[in-house]
Amino acid sequence: IPTALVIPQLALAGDAGDAGAATATAGDSDSDTRGRHGKKGRFAKMTPEERKALKARVKDKLQTFVTAELAEKAKLDDKKAEQLGEVIAAHMERREAAREQKHEAVKKLRQLVDDGANDANLNAQMKAVLAADDREEQMGTMLAETAKFLTPTEQARVMVELPHVMKKTMHMVREARGKDGKHGKHGKRGKRGQRGADAPDVAAE
Repeated sequence: IPTALVIPQLALAGDAGDAGAATATAGDSDSDTRGRHGKKGRFAKMTPEERKALKARVKDKLQTFVTAELAEKAKLDDKKAEQLGEVIAAHMERREAAREQKHEAVKKLRQLVDDGANDANLNAQMKAVLAADDREEQMGTMLAETAKFLTPTEQARVMVELPHVMKKTMHMVREARGKDGKHGKHGKRGKRGQRGADAPDVAAE
């Protein structure tokens, strides 16, 4: 791994196991995060400023870890690894924004179903949910950005390894949360079987 990116294994322990809650999609109110720290866990007891700071720290660690893993797999030097890090950070920001958009679209669709909406409104909202899933377009953007400094072989290595690395980060986040006892009575998934605050949606890259 390039020396500029050497870090401990995600170093989530330093954030008291709240990594999973910190990386949850905003608005996942259906998730049950009750644990040994009270009715809604330690994360819910934080002030908005503390939550924001924690999420920023965890996000930075996740981005650094993903970059370091990909740089090693693609056999990149320090300069290219740092350039890749900037692209990864932008990619993850776009993914987070897309997740929030999709979450809101699904939430609206659920409300329409509960309200007994007509077929036209349901069809329109289902299209909105599908439109919010722009992973293919985002991957194209990422490839265009990395083409500026990576060879086709290096790009191919990054593209092949990215899904595996992202799944690995999701597993580590879940493990960190599990050690802090935050899985509630609904287990790893929240109410209605949602992913909830248990882990970020990073596996579906």
